[in-house]
Amino acid sequence: MDFINSIDLKERLKNCKTGTTIFCQTPNDIEAATIRKVLNSPWNHTAVLFWINGEIFIVEAYINDTIRPKRFDFWFESRKSNLFGISECSVNDNMITRHFKSKPTKYDLVSVLFYMGIYQRTGKWLGRTNEKASERLFCFEFSALVRELPNWWRFVPKEFPV
Repeated sequence: MDFINSIDLKERLKNCKTGTTIFCQTPNDIEAATIRKVLNSPWNHTAVLFWINGEIFIVEAYINDTIRPKRFDFWFESRKSNLFGISECSVNDNMITRHFKSKPTKYDLVSVLFYMGIYQRTGKWLGRTNEKASERLFCFEFSALVRELPNWWRFVPKEFPV
């Protein structure tokens, strides 16, 4: 997957469809660096592209936030220093909207840092699966879930289609 700088991201997304996964590499952030190290990945976050009336929105599972559409420019403001990657796909809107919440997501940081670490080293998944996993999502799970990828609860960036 190619690295895309922040200047080119919006232009590249204009040709993508709802459901496209956006990978983020956040520099100078200890939590982001820890996630990348545990996952053996250049990416520490994912978000999903969502078109509404011809405008780009972003939907993501994020700590203490609700799963809801955010205007691209609002989301991008805090990510200007990131590098990005894109995994294109197309999903029906309802694959994303069914996960919209009115209350903050219980972000599953334990799965990211603990269960994913074990899975990366042993190939054995010890965390939540199926319905139990959908109660507490982290960004990679959410991105894989809306694409209906098999075993979405244990998806790591390197397993996404490119």
